[in-house]
Amino acid sequence: MNRLFKVVLSFVPWSVYSWVMNTSLSFRDKFTLWCLLFIFIVTINRHLLLQGEAITLANLFSFVFIFVNYQFNLIPLLLRYPASLCYLLLALVAGGSLILKQPFTIKFAGDSLPEDKKRHIIFYLINRNITMVWLGVFIINCALNFHYSWSLNLRLVSLSLVILALLASHYFPKIMRDHYRKRFQSSATSFPYQDNRGK
Repeated sequence: MNRLFKVVLSFVPWSVYSWVMNTSLSFRDKFTLWCLLFIFIVTINRHLLLQGEAITLANLFSFVFIFVNYQFNLIPLLLRYPASLCYLLLALVAGGSLILKQPFTIKFAGDSLPEDKKRHIIFYLINRNITMVWLGVFIINCALNFHYSWSLNLRLVSLSLVILALLASHYFPKIMRDHYRKRFQSSATSFPYQDNRGK
């Protein structure tokens, strides 16, 4: 939960820089603020970045690319929909992790869990469902930011959806554990797929 909160916290710079981009500040001032926000994202997520966590990398890549695109007008269409690009990339990563049967939320479950619990089907099903919640939030936010012009209300709605997903990530595991244990209490089945990590 703590790791996932840090990832959500790294979305805050998007709101700050969205406001900065609409001001009359000089390029030097905007670049200085962007650098500070970039350092903030890297600092709070350094552990996940070193692990190569896909959602964190996608968020950081989007933050860099959108700034470069804004300054050099590489893809004019993206100047109108920067937030949509970010959420689209995050949705692709989340969807890809589900297709590969490696839900990205597994990375945030914590290193303290024993390996046998991490390989249990209940652990997989819980993370699959939570990842689906995040995927839904990313898709909805992508659509909202594409169809509506930037405004404080839009930003608050997007942030509220992210907070709802964060709360779901915190409270759903216990609820789903109890549910799945009743279904699988007589089963000690491991993940329904091969673990190819390290091969």
